[in-house]
Amino acid sequence: MPEGNMESRYNAARKVSAAVPLDQDPVRLGHVAAWLASWAGQARAVGLTPVPGAIAGRLAGEIKAAEAALIPSDDRTMAVALARLAEFARSFSLPLDDIRGIAAIYREALADLPGDVLMDGVARTIATHRYHNMPKPGEIRARIEGELITRLARLAHARLALSRSRRQGG
Repeated sequence: MPEGNMESRYNAARKVSAAVPLDQDPVRLGHVAAWLASWAGQARAVGLTPVPGAIAGRLAGEIKAAEAALIPSDDRTMAVALARLAEFARSFSLPLDDIRGIAAIYREALADLPGDVLMDGVARTIATHRYHNMPKPGEIRARIEGELITRLARLAHARLALSRSRRQGG
């Protein structure tokens, strides 16, 4: 898998999935994520196909990894992100008289974001923000919406495959 954020790795896995037939051993080929993406895509078109035993044995680990990728940011990461936003605002000489109040609002609005996603959203927002004002939390969220959807889909696909494998006796 290529380096990069979760979204780029998962999208790369989807591209690889076309080259990994569902009847081959994807664990041996090293493409569990690709198999999951392909399997979920086929489910929409033709219904769920059986989950191979080699995949079923790896789903618990895949679910743990997907859940870990959704753990909200810690206080330190949030503080760094808010400091970067404040620094950006100060670069335009914006008054930040009530920085604690502003920080509390942003902390509440962005608290559910994983740390790496939060930092990526802040960086993307600062890089593309066109106005001389403090970017709103919604603007930050808009920049990383695709990443969150990708992570949630990864978790949902793995849980669905695990449920399917248990029903088929795997």
